[in-house]
Amino acid sequence: LRSLTRKLEHKSHVPVVKRTYSTPSVRENLKGLLVEAQNKIRLGDIKEAQKLYASVINAREADDFLLCAALQGVGDTLCSEGKYKEAVQVYDQLLSLAKTPAAYYNKGCAQIEMDAIEQGIETLEACLALDPTNVKAMVSIGIAYVRDNLIQDAMEWFDKVLEIDPKNVEALGNKGTCYAEMELPNEAMAHFNSALLVDPTNFYALYSKGVLLYLMGTTMTIPYERNSKFLDEAIVFLSKSIDVDPKNELSYLYRAEAEAKLGHDDKARADILKAIKLNPSLAKGATAQNLIT
Repeated sequence: LRSLTRKLEHKSHVPVVKRTYSTPSVRENLKGLLVEAQNKIRLGDIKEAQKLYASVINAREADDFLLCAALQGVGDTLCSEGKYKEAVQVYDQLLSLAKTPAAYYNKGCAQIEMDAIEQGIETLEACLALDPTNVKAMVSIGIAYVRDNLIQDAMEWFDKVLEIDPKNVEALGNKGTCYAEMELPNEAMAHFNSALLVDPTNFYALYSKGVLLYLMGTTMTIPYERNSKFLDEAIVFLSKSIDVDPKNELSYLYRAEAEAKLGHDDKARADILKAIKLNPSLAKGATAQNLIT
């Protein structure tokens, strides 16, 4: 690894370490650290997991396999903290050791989160060059195109996924979002419903269906009774999405909007306060101003 360490001598996550061959017992100990790091992640102790990964990276006896696993772990934990730029740097280090589909996939997703859409798509295409049926990479490319407002391009990628896996929940849900963006609510609802038939607890499908019902109840020119029905249903599905992920502030925000439209001011106020607690910037929005002042 001498050439590698020379290349990476200015990088923060892979120090210049003179590597030696590991004995079986030492290698097992290092593998044990990787397992322990995974356990820490499951318990939500990201910082402790990063320390364990660093111990493997700093070990002279760590071979390429162990080093790659530790780098993958560091990159993934950085992504979980929203530190996408640092994560990309770590994935680049990993790719200099081993060009794996997983490393390209995670790097591409991190780039997209940084709004480096074009670069992220290129990286995900590199993943597909190694693994042509990687549906996660295909879905992520589709999502990148949605974020770039290229809806037709996104639809094509979601269709590719559904050709391989007709019950892919992420593709069904995101294709529903595309139809919603195209102002085709019936087609959007059909896809959200299809996703929920496969996975009734899928957060994205529950949330998206709730938002669509809210929009149908507030923007369509129809009798009040039907509007109220849409808003009632919106509250049901937004509540289900909160049961799945109680830390998503937008679910509370839209539920507050729906409650307010129905005249349930106390419930709306409680929801907007929960949303603001999760994301204080929402306090500046019109809904918050109307409900808490």
